[in-house]
Amino acid sequence: MGFLKGLALTLIGILLFFSIMLFGAGLTFNFTALSPTFVNRQIEDLDVAAIIKDSILEISAGNDVPDALREFLDGELPNYSEELKAAIGEAVDRLYDYILGRTETLDLNVVIGETILDPELFYSLADKIDWPDLAEEMVKRKIGTELNPTFSYLADYVDDAMLALDPWFKQTLRRVVPPVHDYLLQMSPTLQISVPLLEPAIVMYNTLYDVYTRFPPPELAGATPEQRLAEFNNFFFFELIPDLPAAIEIDNTFFEGAPQSLTDGLVEIKIEIDRAKQNLVYYWLAFYSLGLFMIILVALAFLIYRKAHKTLHFAGIVFFIFGLVGFVGVMVTNSMLNPGSIITSGIPSAVEFWLPGVIENALRPFLLFSIGMGALGLSGIVSSVLLHPHPPRKI
Repeated sequence: MGFLKGLALTLIGILLFFSIMLFGAGLTFNFTALSPTFVNRQIEDLDVAAIIKDSILEISAGNDVPDALREFLDGELPNYSEELKAAIGEAVDRLYDYILGRTETLDLNVVIGETILDPELFYSLADKIDWPDLAEEMVKRKIGTELNPTFSYLADYVDDAMLALDPWFKQTLRRVVPPVHDYLLQMSPTLQISVPLLEPAIVMYNTLYDVYTRFPPPELAGATPEQRLAEFNNFFFFELIPDLPAAIEIDNTFFEGAPQSLTDGLVEIKIEIDRAKQNLVYYWLAFYSLGLFMIILVALAFLIYRKAHKTLHFAGIVFFIFGLVGFVGVMVTNSMLNPGSIITSGIPSAVEFWLPGVIENALRPFLLFSIGMGALGLSGIVSSVLLHPHPPRKI
């Protein structure tokens, strides 16, 4: 009879230990994967600016990256990445509102269109790039290889023209982005945009011609005004902007296949989200059932012992052992986490440095749970000693 009792208690102890472990894993899952706050906090820790910068430099490998673009990548991009992460955070909140049942419907096209692909994000990006310096550098490069050196000094004044065109550029961007946005998200069936380039050409012409008349090149010192005008027109129309079209045409072929690919991808994501939402019902049922199962196991131990202090001692030992094992396991895992310890072949270095921190943060709820269970187990052991009836001392 004593053997069967011991075997039953051993089985109960093992089941209780693994039940606590599974319950702790579920509790950790609740505070991490099922928490938009946790997910957004991890996104905040990700160096998005470094990822974008490395991607641009990789694409531009073998080509000289303009200094203005480098200045943007080093100076303004981090600020823009914070705005981008804020948009991603808003999208995450909306997804979790649907998954957790706070909202009944989810339209990913709308969510993406109002967060990550919000036109305001593109306007903010454009405002952070120094377009005058970028244009000046590109023109200087062209002048140095293709244009008449007599007029090369005019490149120093291209940025003046770009500054004068800044209102036109912002106005044009705000006219182009919305229809492109709607077309990519298939909110509009067609795309047909025409951006006339007459105003930029006039501003560029007037700006450079004004400099040309005030500071004519020495090579044309003896030329008549008519000859100077002819030379400038030849330079401007046949060397500086010989291939400038009358307008930039943006239509369906410009983004061929992109809207359908984006929509197909969002449809697949929506299917997975709906599947996760359905499975979440079974997860919660299993999670709460596991908690009830732990209580039943302790009750079974009480039925075998028939004494509260022995049940407390038994449960306390199991809880304390789990707490000790869980604490040591998490601490050992954390000590092994460092860049390079995780298989990260082919991913950006910023992600490689980010992943160990994510894993450590994800394990923190389990660590706290283990400490709590260990403390609870120790309390149970101490309480069992205090509740144990001691026979009176003989005098």
